[in-house]
Amino acid sequence: MPQVSKRILHKDVEKRIFSLFWMAITRCKSQEKTIEFLTDLLTPTEQLMLAKRISIAFLLLRGYRYESVMGLLKVSRSTVAFVGLSLKEKGSGYRQILSTIRHNEQFSNALDKIDEAFEDIFLPPRNPANHRIRNRNRREKRLTKSPF
Repeated sequence: MPQVSKRILHKDVEKRIFSLFWMAITRCKSQEKTIEFLTDLLTPTEQLMLAKRISIAFLLLRGYRYESVMGLLKVSRSTVAFVGLSLKEKGSGYRQILSTIRHNEQFSNALDKIDEAFEDIFLPPRNPANHRIRNRNRREKRLTKSPF
């Protein structure tokens, strides 16, 4: 779990360091620069934590249930609930970024494959009804391309 010093910053100093932080992130003009910067900035654990939060938001926006998201991403109910609440109360940042990614064809195909793998994991093929559900879901996804 990330730790923050218990010593309180002066509000002006806090405002300035956040300004520097946001400026540094927005200066990354390419994916390669962004990866290089965030790899230097974040520990592997922090990177995974952020990647899971984005994935949780993606799956929730696609209509997946909390239990399914928890099982696939190996996260707690409180983490899923935190992201879900964030999506309900503010969430425009998540929606904008995920919508942009979704409209990028390369990522769209990758995300569709993740969706199919997700269905295969949580809808085992032993039950014929699961085949019907899986096929119906795939047909619906093809008809409604964008989940956002």
